[in-house]
Amino acid sequence: MYQNYIRKKEIAYLLFRKLWLIMRLTTIIILVTFMQVSATTFAQKVTLEYSNMSLKKIFRELKSQTGYNFLYTERQMVNAKPVDIKVRDRQLSDVLDQIFKDQPLSYQLDNKTVVIYDKPKASITSVPMEFTITPNQVPVKGRVTNERGEPLANVSVRVKGNESIGTTTNSDGLFTLTNLSPKATLVFSSVGYDALSGELSSLGTDGSGQLNVIMKNSNSQLEEVIVIGYGTTTRQRVVGAVDQYSAKTFENRPVGNVTQALQGASPSLTIQQKSMDPNDNSMNINIRGISTINSNAPLVVIDGIITEGGTLNKINPDDIETVSVLKDAGSTAIYGSRSANGVILVTTKRGRQNQRPAVTVGTQWGVQEPKILFSPVAGYENATLRNLALTNSGMDPQFSPKAIADLYAHQDIERWNLPEIMKNSFQQKYNISVAGGGDKSSYLFSGGFYNQPSNFVGQDFGIKRYNLRSNLSTEIGRFKLTSILAYTRNNNMSNTAGSAIINASRLPPYYYYRMQADNGKYLVNNALTDQNPLAELNEGGYIKNDNDYFNINLNLEAKLFEGLKLRGIFGADIYADHRSIRRIQVPLYSSPDATQPQVYVNSDRNTEDFNEKASLLNFQLLLDYDRNFGSHHVSGLFGASNESYTRRQNELKMKFTDPVLGTPTTGTVIDP
Repeated sequence: MYQNYIRKKEIAYLLFRKLWLIMRLTTIIILVTFMQVSATTFAQKVTLEYSNMSLKKIFRELKSQTGYNFLYTERQMVNAKPVDIKVRDRQLSDVLDQIFKDQPLSYQLDNKTVVIYDKPKASITSVPMEFTITPNQVPVKGRVTNERGEPLANVSVRVKGNESIGTTTNSDGLFTLTNLSPKATLVFSSVGYDALSGELSSLGTDGSGQLNVIMKNSNSQLEEVIVIGYGTTTRQRVVGAVDQYSAKTFENRPVGNVTQALQGASPSLTIQQKSMDPNDNSMNINIRGISTINSNAPLVVIDGIITEGGTLNKINPDDIETVSVLKDAGSTAIYGSRSANGVILVTTKRGRQNQRPAVTVGTQWGVQEPKILFSPVAGYENATLRNLALTNSGMDPQFSPKAIADLYAHQDIERWNLPEIMKNSFQQKYNISVAGGGDKSSYLFSGGFYNQPSNFVGQDFGIKRYNLRSNLSTEIGRFKLTSILAYTRNNNMSNTAGSAIINASRLPPYYYYRMQADNGKYLVNNALTDQNPLAELNEGGYIKNDNDYFNINLNLEAKLFEGLKLRGIFGADIYADHRSIRRIQVPLYSSPDATQPQVYVNSDRNTEDFNEKASLLNFQLLLDYDRNFGSHHVSGLFGASNESYTRRQNELKMKFTDPVLGTPTTGTVIDP
């Protein structure tokens, strides 16, 4: 029987073909635009003529001429020197090199943003050296203060290379160390301050020989860019509880999907894997525990587009740039009631402007070994306990003293059946990406392959995943167009033995209990009267899944005037799933010498075929305002979004099919 489920009037197949045509046309347009714009790499021209001008005003002028944003702190501008410059029609990079030549600052280009940072200093204090410690001058005393001269308590002071020597400062910022070599290097660290280190003989002291160490506030964490709902902000300005994890969280981890990669990353994120089967990705994900009596799964947003929860595991972990976890009502409110269980925001990798082509190749191999954390009692002990349980229930014992003695005598040849259905599996992963960009454009192309065989014996069970992704961005005047296209193909095959571990583990380790005889026959006994996990794994059939996933994300941004941007976003998730189930009848015998089967595994000989096509479309129109007025910051967001979901599926179930071919026969029954 066919069952159809249609949530809208549109026909999913026609929609699928139209969206596929849109995706191909979009790719061609973006590639042509990218090739035209990339020819202007580093062609940005700048004209400046100033004398004794503050660095902040120079940045404002450069922004007005080039459109580049400058990220800096007020402390950096206070320490900056006035600038004298006279250039005409010079490249931006040359002008920046000239501006920062004699400054205590330096810069780094990141897309359309110039990030300002302090140049590293050789000394850890601003006090000149007035005293040199000799080997006879022990103990060593010192005082740690901040830039305002206030003492810092609980600062860690240790000797580099010798972790056994160290201390912390007291409430007055004082510390004492003994038996130090004049060439020893001290390391100072404290939360909220930049870590400092320096050789003991080069540290500045006061007239009494006491070391003076000045630590500077660390602004790097406050200036960290955080991805939030419908935009970004800095750690300093973020409202609500937000955790963010970079690509380093996922690097070099032997995992197959994003959910596994997030396990253990956050104390607020609880992830429970339900099965050891690599095909079973139905994990429980909770943010700050269980919050509702219904579904507790968080909302998943990928590159600004709301998706289904299962989509998270269709992404290659190596394609992820950052993952933000929104944990409280303040940070998730913008998504409405769907965010009651929290929000997971995923941002995929992209190219950088003004970056030469960079090719990254990654490979990973490993062996996955199943660990069985429990073991059964010996056979004779099991028989003794069974007799005790039966007599306590007023029944006759099952094993005679002679039978128990026989089990005791054959302990050395006992074999537990659970390890018999398990095996090691060889996991492999390959990734390659190409990224770069010009003055007005950026690109990233990546591909990956992942293979994870199952830890169950039997057929070629496991998962194979293929990933392709492109991320293109180009700017034309006040407009910026971003195109993200992704494709994922999953080929999975799993077994039909849903209770294999339970059945194999409850089988006592009696030396005469075997799941398969030497002549190849599969056996039953009084513990497993109608089941045999080994038979079902080896010959009981399979469940095959072939899934295709397409993702389209188009983003057009227009700068209306300073601080105000208009964004139009179109996102589409397209799914095409096919599942085929074949349960094959396997005879089970009471003994190796039996000629007739006692029972059959999968006696119904079920055959199932399932097809599904679905699409999730998302349209957004956002007006974003973000601007600084002196020391004040004003931001706001106004927008509207529309989502539509269409699904069409059919399924055919048959019983008593041909034992060999699985095709219908005269006795086949079609399930209603």
